[in-house]
Amino acid sequence: MRVLDLNNNYSPVGGGVKTYHHKKLEYFASREGLTNALMVPDDHDAIEPQPGGNVLYRVAAPPLGKGSGYRLAVSVKRLRAVVSDFKPDIIEMGSVWALPWLMKRINQQNIPTVGFYHTDVPNTHVAVALKHAPRWLKKGPIEKTYDLMAKIFSPLTATFGASEYVLRRLEKHGVQRLFHTPFGADTSVFRPSDRSASLRTSWGADSKRLALYLSRINAEKGVDLLMDAYPHARDPENFQLVIGGHGPGEARLQAFLKEYPEVYRLDYLHDRSAVAAAFATADVFLSLGAAETFGLAVTEAMSCGTPVVAPLAGGAGEQVDRAPFGYTFEPGNALALADVLKRFTAASDAQREHLHRYIVDHHDWSRTFDRMVSCYQQVIDAHASNELSSLDGVHRI
Repeated sequence: MRVLDLNNNYSPVGGGVKTYHHKKLEYFASREGLTNALMVPDDHDAIEPQPGGNVLYRVAAPPLGKGSGYRLAVSVKRLRAVVSDFKPDIIEMGSVWALPWLMKRINQQNIPTVGFYHTDVPNTHVAVALKHAPRWLKKGPIEKTYDLMAKIFSPLTATFGASEYVLRRLEKHGVQRLFHTPFGADTSVFRPSDRSASLRTSWGADSKRLALYLSRINAEKGVDLLMDAYPHARDPENFQLVIGGHGPGEARLQAFLKEYPEVYRLDYLHDRSAVAAAFATADVFLSLGAAETFGLAVTEAMSCGTPVVAPLAGGAGEQVDRAPFGYTFEPGNALALADVLKRFTAASDAQREHLHRYIVDHHDWSRTFDRMVSCYQQVIDAHASNELSSLDGVHRI
């Protein structure tokens, strides 16, 4: 099976999407009869062979906004060349931007296509843009954007979603042929044993309760909510907040840090082992976005044995609600988040190990991709027999 991934949501400094694709390349390289290619937008064209016969295609593409780190591949000629060179059995598109509209011109061989709903556009881009508008005014644009998402994904052979949150919304708006394809964690890297007393000391925590925010510094990831909640939970003698990540909300964050100098600002962590150590060292991990389509960092933190704080909404809240333990709060409610920050406690070693085993049993990457390959085969077979109606409905785990 030859699977080609096209994704305008990929960024060299990205989070979950980047991790998903790199773990997928590793998995396919380790399995007989499976080959994966990944197309990513870049500032130049290149074809880079990868282990196991896999391929990384870099396609020259203009930047998407100043300093965003993202680019938009829109060249039919370049994308068609990628498809022609790799000759896939199935194509997965991980971005709603440009690629679905280009697919008819790219896909001249009528190859089955899968859309992966990585970004909940209505509740991130649209809702965030209208965050100061009254609720009644937001509803219309959000619903219309979901209708647009349905128009984009419905013509594809199938659509993948990593959470029930995603599946319910797409199904409600008429998308058929939906597959539940949750992400995983590298459970050999993200483990409780990486908990570090020296890190706690360097962050000013020592025996304090320690909460870690490590995500994009952007409203959709909940950093504004955290800054609103912190003054109500502030307790410098007993509670240490650590904030890591980068993004467009940096200006407000810097003002916040100036007002509350005890909050530790963590530099960007490039190395996965450093991220794992950070997760394992925290007493809780803060995943505050209310519209996560899955929340890969939630899975990785729990694999480190660290309980997660999340709004009871989206993929992150869904994961925490299903986990052995964790903390949820009312979405968008800064006082409710502050209450959690005031009352959370450090998990015991036994609890941390239990949380790690839960991820091993349910969300190891090998389990994730075993299921995904099975889904690909169902789609390929239905397309080949011209019986797409056999895929109708929602295919859940």
